[in-house]
Amino acid sequence: MNSLYDTIEQRKQFEVVTMGKQEFNLLQVIESVNAIIWEYDIAKDSWEYVSPQTKTILGYEPEEWTDLDFWEKNVHEEDRNWAKDYCLRATSEGRDHVFEYRFMKKNGDFIWLRDEVVVAMKDSKPYKIRGFMINITELKKKEEHIKYISFHDELTGLYNRRFFEESIVRYDHPRNLPITIVMGDMNNLKQLNDTHGHAVGDLYLKHAASIIKTLARGTDIVTRWGGDEFVIIMPNADSDAAAKLVSRINEKIDMIEFEYGTLSLAFGYETKSDS
Repeated sequence: MNSLYDTIEQRKQFEVVTMGKQEFNLLQVIESVNAIIWEYDIAKDSWEYVSPQTKTILGYEPEEWTDLDFWEKNVHEEDRNWAKDYCLRATSEGRDHVFEYRFMKKNGDFIWLRDEVVVAMKDSKPYKIRGFMINITELKKKEEHIKYISFHDELTGLYNRRFFEESIVRYDHPRNLPITIVMGDMNNLKQLNDTHGHAVGDLYLKHAASIIKTLARGTDIVTRWGGDEFVIIMPNADSDAAAKLVSRINEKIDMIEFEYGTLSLAFGYETKSDS
């Protein structure tokens, strides 16, 4: 991720460089970085300058940036209100600020932008804001992937033990009572591994995980505890609800013909009814 400046203070210093002979070189620098450099006039509600990178990064020509409404309407609807409110509040207070949001490209796709904003003051009032927008979509994807693998089991795609241990603390609240914990153990994993190899054992684990996940409620937390063990957190569910879930899982398993022998799961459950 490239940036024209390392800190907001350096950007401020950069803005007051002498122009004249340096003007052309400055323009070349601005238009060579991998970011959209911009300046917005608050009183006129107009973008005084938007660098040509807007075309390559977003697909819009600089002249398409007309007023604040253009920016606002292209911010993702889930980010629009908070992003606008945050920027307006920081600007009104004369605070430089940095924020990240999703923005719609001209082709309709959304990308993540990191927007670093400097507030220019005159007579103790903000009159212009300047900054640069950087495409951080790939960085966001990497962050999401790291977040995903830190809380999910690599083999089955279920939540992992770490996520379970964090969830059980969050879910231990009166609003979730009664809350039931279901534990399941795959009976024949060692035999499958010894007879047919670990690839077959892994395949059966994935079959079991898929069945449990499909039949569990949307509010349930389905976890691979480790090895051949699964755990389900069932908020607002009593033992009867757990018994019905276990019955549905076993019925589904009985309906499927598995190539290397039967898939067998043993379940137990217990309910917490009061705090």
